[in-house]
Amino acid sequence: SLFALMMTAGQTKAQVSFGHAERLNNGWSFLRIDTAWNINEQHRLALRYNYTFDRAWNGPSDNSVTISPRFRGTYRIGPQSMAFANNMYSYNCEVHSAVLDFNSYLSNGITNQLLATFTSNREYRDSRSAPFPHIDLMYDGALEPYMSMGYELYSGCTDLRNQVASIKDELTVNLADHTFIAGLSYEYQTVGNLYMPNAMMYYRYKSVDDLLNKAVPEAFTLSYGFDGVEKPYNEIAYHQIAFYLQDEWQVTPQFALTYGFRLDGFIFDTKGFHRNNAIYELTFRDGMKIDTGAGPKPTLAASPRIGFIWDAANGLKIHGGTGLFLGHLPLVYFVNIPAFDNLKTNSVAYTTTYVNNVETGHNANLDTFAGTGMITKVEDAITRFNLPRTLQQHKAPSRIYGMNPDFKLPQVWKTTLAVDWKVPVSFPFTLSAEGIFNKTVSAAFVENINLDFAQGEWTRFNEPDNRLIYPASKGQINAGKTVAYLTNTNKGYGVNAAFTMKMTPVEHLDLMAAYAFADMREMSSFPGTDLISVLENTPQIDGPGKAQLQRSQYVIPHKVTASVSYFVPWKVFCGDGLHLSLFYTAFSPYGYSYIYTNDMNGDGVSNDLMYIPKDDSEIRFVDDGGVSAADQRAAFWAFVEQDDYLRSHKGQYAEAYAARSPWVHRFDLRIAEDFSFRAGNTKHCFQLSLNLLNFTNLLNSKWGVNRINTACNSSKILTYKGKDADGYPTFSMYQNAGRMPSASYEYMMSNDQCWSIQIGLKYLFN
Repeated sequence: SLFALMMTAGQTKAQVSFGHAERLNNGWSFLRIDTAWNINEQHRLALRYNYTFDRAWNGPSDNSVTISPRFRGTYRIGPQSMAFANNMYSYNCEVHSAVLDFNSYLSNGITNQLLATFTSNREYRDSRSAPFPHIDLMYDGALEPYMSMGYELYSGCTDLRNQVASIKDELTVNLADHTFIAGLSYEYQTVGNLYMPNAMMYYRYKSVDDLLNKAVPEAFTLSYGFDGVEKPYNEIAYHQIAFYLQDEWQVTPQFALTYGFRLDGFIFDTKGFHRNNAIYELTFRDGMKIDTGAGPKPTLAASPRIGFIWDAANGLKIHGGTGLFLGHLPLVYFVNIPAFDNLKTNSVAYTTTYVNNVETGHNANLDTFAGTGMITKVEDAITRFNLPRTLQQHKAPSRIYGMNPDFKLPQVWKTTLAVDWKVPVSFPFTLSAEGIFNKTVSAAFVENINLDFAQGEWTRFNEPDNRLIYPASKGQINAGKTVAYLTNTNKGYGVNAAFTMKMTPVEHLDLMAAYAFADMREMSSFPGTDLISVLENTPQIDGPGKAQLQRSQYVIPHKVTASVSYFVPWKVFCGDGLHLSLFYTAFSPYGYSYIYTNDMNGDGVSNDLMYIPKDDSEIRFVDDGGVSAADQRAAFWAFVEQDDYLRSHKGQYAEAYAARSPWVHRFDLRIAEDFSFRAGNTKHCFQLSLNLLNFTNLLNSKWGVNRINTACNSSKILTYKGKDADGYPTFSMYQNAGRMPSASYEYMMSNDQCWSIQIGLKYLFN
């Protein structure tokens, strides 16, 4: 629904508009209210309020938090598994925003803007399940999911709240050749995070029969808040004060220079942080300490910048600039510290242990479920296992989170250069090229400071794969502790380039073609919102303690786009004109990492990048699963030769996210017809449109579909089987139901890969 109103009283003119949209079934709605007052000729006030709500339903996560093994490469909804409807969860996003904009014309060439904003953003999960444990059933003891049910294990206590209030006053002074802009701004932001997996409890059984017969579960986990707090939120807040000054100098009619300076100051409010004395008493690498009660110190960041625009002859325009730019604060990682300081919540995990997928024992607490069945209420589980209901003493958990008190704001040095050329031909024709280079000045980085490479007996494998072999102690200074320490690094860079061509060779015909290139190298792509997950999920050669620059997980290196649009000006289908548009996109959607299926270097993390042998002499196989070493060797080299990345990188370590999935080519077709009619003296204009998205998929089910690496066990084709008598590593090929992988990629089976149709009706205001 839409509504607009204009009122006039003397010199004051007010406009009010109202908009509302709602879709009940899928759970999204939108509300917008705009008001504006022309107080007088010098002052104008505008107010705006927006509300949006969106809900999307998702299948259960494929991880199991602290339970091992984590079933990498398998899914709770997949070819071998299913999840009941109550195991789904909804991801909800609710946003309120308000803006006050007051503009003043002070005198000739001098204007001022006062802008105040407030935004409240809440992202939380929900479920149609009643409060009930999450249950995983394996298939007759196989270490893969089979059935899942109950309240999704991550969704019972997951809630993120972010509020930002800001005010800015900006003064603009226009002189003959200069435009000066000076501003002062203040921002206050709070982030509240509730993240407590297994809040409804979690069970895993080896089979359906074990569940029905009340047998001992394979695993049980529980998390709860001390002192009866059901939802222990963790908060952090900061104040940001900034001052900036800029001059736009029109040096000549053809050349303009812009230069400026910005100074940002940050003060953190860590009232939600509390010191865990047991953690503080521990000493880590180089004598470092972790104070979970302290956040980063106040910090200043200076950002000088300069840019230019040169309107050269013959339709050539060159523009560029260089300077320092601040990035966003990784607040979700800041909140990890109070969330996992072991002072607000307690977690227990009773598990079964395995060596090479063979069970070696289980926690004795699991035996209490024998013959009694599951406990479905958290309170009853606390009583059964005599768990503490309140914090009795500070204890250091096995997973410790900390932060460098001198943590710096993320900052990059960015340099750009672009050229736009209006080609001197008889029709509109432009060529554009732009390049961007980013150098990391300070980026967020996470390391394990409990790791000491001078502690324990470190060895290496024999050449050519001479990666580190971790000692039995895993090099830990404090035994049994994994530490994620948030700090900074200056390593990293990025390169972007784009080339675009646009032309209208004949009337009503528009053509466009573009190519984009991107390459970013960083210490970590931060895969996840948990700092320890970031450590463990970043592929490495020598483990998280020897991190190296790697390709970004989220960058698409090459992308081609093109479009053809034609307007048929005569009446078609009783309309006023027909718009025909064809859009083309081509790219490689995913980057993958070839890693081993298990932990090769003994660091406790199964994310070791694979060494690609240059020939048969550099890899040794052993008989496994009834398949001879000779047959595995043949299958391995057949796989390597059919894979573009492996075949071209023999004799090298695989790079993280460097194996690209095959290119996908997609076409979208748009047909739109203009209509109009008169009612009295008013002409009403409409446009009826039909969009065929990925329309070539309508012609062939394989066209326009991404391909993913599930065909080769998610790029994990080798399993480390130990060292032979000569000290060389030995391997076996991954097998699934006795079959070894023969292809790298298979077509992705997902609704969003299919063709779809959109039908729209637009009213065009005069």
